[in-house]
Amino acid sequence: MLFENPDLDSLDDFLAWASLAGIAVGFTGNEALEDLVTSDLTTVTVGEYRALLDAAEANLASADFSQLEAILPSLEQSLRQFVTDETVPDNTDVDTVINQILDLFNELVSRDFSTFTQAFDAIRESLAGLDDSVLLAEAFDIDPGEPAEPGEPAEPVEPFDPFGILDLVLPTLPDDLLVGWAAGDPHLQTLDGVGYDFQAVGEYVLLQTADGGDFQVQARMEQAGPNASLISAVATEVDGNAVQIDGTDENPLSIGGEVVVLEDGEGIDVGNGAIFRTGNEYRIVYPGGDGVVNNGDSQVIVRVSDGRVDVDLRLNDELLGSLEGLLGDGDGNQDNDVALADGTPLARPFAFADVYGQYRDDWRVGEAESLFTYDSGESNAGFYDAAFPAAEVSIDTLDPAVRSAAEEAAEAAGLTPGTAAFENAVLDFALTGDESFLDSAASVPLVQTGTDGNDVLTGGAGDDNLSGGAGDDRVDGGAGDDNLSGGPGDDGVIGGAGGDVMTGGAGNDNMAGGDGNDDVRGGDGDDFMGGGLGSDFMLGQAGDDTIGGGFGNDTINAGIGDDVVAGGAGDDVINGGAGDDVMGASFGDDTVDGGVGNDDLGGGTGRDVIDAGDGDDSVGGGEGDDTIDGGDGDDFLAGGGRNDSIEGGDGADVINGGDGNDTMDGGDGADVFVWNEGDAGATDVILDFEDGIDSIRLTGVENAPGSGLQGRVDALMIEDAVIDGEAGASLTYQGQTILIEGVAASDLTVDDFDFL
Repeated sequence: MLFENPDLDSLDDFLAWASLAGIAVGFTGNEALEDLVTSDLTTVTVGEYRALLDAAEANLASADFSQLEAILPSLEQSLRQFVTDETVPDNTDVDTVINQILDLFNELVSRDFSTFTQAFDAIRESLAGLDDSVLLAEAFDIDPGEPAEPGEPAEPVEPFDPFGILDLVLPTLPDDLLVGWAAGDPHLQTLDGVGYDFQAVGEYVLLQTADGGDFQVQARMEQAGPNASLISAVATEVDGNAVQIDGTDENPLSIGGEVVVLEDGEGIDVGNGAIFRTGNEYRIVYPGGDGVVNNGDSQVIVRVSDGRVDVDLRLNDELLGSLEGLLGDGDGNQDNDVALADGTPLARPFAFADVYGQYRDDWRVGEAESLFTYDSGESNAGFYDAAFPAAEVSIDTLDPAVRSAAEEAAEAAGLTPGTAAFENAVLDFALTGDESFLDSAASVPLVQTGTDGNDVLTGGAGDDNLSGGAGDDRVDGGAGDDNLSGGPGDDGVIGGAGGDVMTGGAGNDNMAGGDGNDDVRGGDGDDFMGGGLGSDFMLGQAGDDTIGGGFGNDTINAGIGDDVVAGGAGDDVINGGAGDDVMGASFGDDTVDGGVGNDDLGGGTGRDVIDAGDGDDSVGGGEGDDTIDGGDGDDFLAGGGRNDSIEGGDGADVINGGDGNDTMDGGDGADVFVWNEGDAGATDVILDFEDGIDSIRLTGVENAPGSGLQGRVDALMIEDAVIDGEAGASLTYQGQTILIEGVAASDLTVDDFDFL
């Protein structure tokens, strides 16, 4: 057993309970329960944990877990891919772990919370004798260790997950981060969506927590041309360590004043935070309120390009209401975003004298506050020029010929005329002649929400957040890792290049993932969903859905309804869920689970594992060494080419091994084993032939004239045989040997055969 009652005297019991609960909580997205089961034993005190227990128990009273019902039919198959002897603790039975997870999910759907509440009471009892200030780690005698030193390469800190399966089987939760950015000749967009230009030079506060908080991001701006500037470097503080990314340096990253070479694809711990590099992009992740790096924590993304940088800030709600700086406060009110340090908003439209007067001075970083590192001959004061810019520049002040040439360049770069990104690109290219500014304009993230009508929302090359709202919308993310939502209505949602998170919502939606590893969820309605290139996660949910995985190793959960699923090329995991589904796996070593219902399943080419599930199913393994389980119901099971293993399960099944050396087990019920023609030289085995109940159907058996059916039986040359040490019988059919366990040659009579 994983646990009976968790006891703080037993670390294994406590971790086992937390892991089981954590698996369920990851599916539910219940914040109070997630806070409890993912808490860090090395930082949480007994008193804090008691409070988390109380909050979680109170939350259960109003919690609704009915949405879990849709995944129950396919959950076991998914779990068995990852819960193995290698991933569970020693002396723990895999089936016990899986059954406890399944039991817990069924309890949650039926609003039986006893697994949680009984565990809560047991933990409270174990904590009764401990002072509130004691760390849970001390109760287990665990050494929390020391934080990683700056510059020490390491893997990112992962959420508590002793089985190592949460990230592999759990759906991705929605990402509600607020986005602000500064890019190009600097164009700024605040957290609440106010866009404006800031072409000063010097070092400035992009964002910081007010009243001396420890979150701050600073930007160094340098002249890029007459009245034009750029961001040359960004500095921030991660868990007490100064971090700088300088676009003018060959190795842009420094931590604590020391240059750190981070190779493409590497990550590095910075205290309890982390930095990751992908190509020219550096992603800084700040430890959240739990003190470790998790999904959903605040991030700063810095893209290095040709002696300058662009920066995106993606912040969660832990920081909201306490921010200030050039990128606003993120309180949802655009009217107060561009404001002096005392909170006084600038008048609209923004006047040149106001922006480059007190406003600029208020958010200028002084030497004492600077997080930047200075090379020889550099200083905080040296980067500042109070006389710059000398005049306002905009797209309307450009020379017409220069503007026209810049517009042509922006269109050639794929930017859409009339958009803010297009106008930013035109201005920057006209002022600098630098094509990298065109890329910057295309890469900034867009945040758009549609109306109640039929909207068309189009993203750019950045990581966009687009929500269609009510109506029949078209939402196109374009390039980048986008978060796209169709909302109510019959929507078209297109991911494009990048790893996108896509939600169709209510209605009959058309969704296309495109390139990248996408997360595609259809919602209610009869949806058409395509994964495209990449290894995608696809969830049909309710409705009669049509789903195509495309290329890549896809995971497809069709959900409730009569679904049509094509896995496409790659090693796919396909779960039909409840309903009469038609599913084909195509090329690759696939895992297919039909779930409840009368399903038609095909494995395609490759070594497939197919579980038809309950219902009267039809299964074709295709070309490859397949493993097929018919489950309950009267099934038709065909192995196809190569060497297959077929188990009929309960019910009256029809089993055809096809070419190759096949092993067949009919299970309970009156089963029929079929050969339409022999595969000369091959050997098939029937493991459980029940004389008088099962039968063998053979096509094209010739007999001597006048010998009748008995002559056909005689033509099979049936004789006794020893099969894997067990008594049985063998027969020869068109050059193929068929071995039958559990019967003697004399048991096989005319009544056991159907001849066609």
